Amino acid sequence: MTTATIETLRTQIDSARTELARREASQESAATELATLEAEVQEMSLNPATLVEEAERIREDVATAVIAVEEEIKEVRLKQGIV
Repeated sequence: MTTATIETLRTQIDSARTELARREASQESAATELATLEAEVQEMSLNPATLVEEAERIREDVATAVIAVEEEIKEVRLKQGIV
């Protein structure tokens, strides 16, 4: 092997180590994010297996709340004579 080849290999090894460290850091960050999301799911009492159903329930709750607010706005407008 020539000196240039050895230097090239050393450079590639250093580059690979840097890339490995970057990927390990990224993996740790993803694991932390996953743990945070799992904690939020627990806090919200959501079952990951039924997230679609939970989302639909939340959507229905929001729709009900919007209707209630709209009705309150109509009542206030009627009381104030605003049509």
